[in-house]
Amino acid sequence: MVPIRQHLANLRRKGGLAKDPEWAAKPARQLTEIDPDWNCPWPRNWQRRYRI
Repeated sequence: MVPIRQHLANLRRKGGLAKDPEWAAKPARQLTEIDPDWNCPWPRNWQRRYRI
C-alpha cells in the first residue's frame, strides 16, 4: 500500500499515469470527476507555500 499523498504525487509527474495515453485517460478522467484540480496547473513551489 502506498500513502495517498505519495500516490497522487506520482500521478502528477510527467508521464506518471502511464506511457500509453489511452490507458492513462481513464484514471485521469476518474480523478477529474472527483476533484477537477487534482492536477493543478500552478507550480509545485506555489502549492508547497500555499499552506504556509
